Amino acid sequence: MYLEKPSQEQRILHILEENDWVNGMYFINLESPITQYHARIWSLQKKGYNIEGRFVKDRNWKEYKLIKPGQASLI
Repeated sequence: MYLEKPSQEQRILHILEENDWVNGMYFINLESPITQYHARIWSLQKKGYNIEGRFVKDRNWKEYKLIKPGQASLI
């Protein structure tokens, strides 16, 4: 049986579901990197997923968080 490889969007969504804030560099440092994660996150947002981003000044990158239904936004 052939199992389809998850899309980059599916992989990002799974990572965001399993974690709180996720550093954008995490997606690049995966064994199979997601190099265009900004575009994938934007696409997920357009599909209705509430994904927040915040810029971390002292680290000079963004972090992302999936806000689940009923969960309050922190930003």
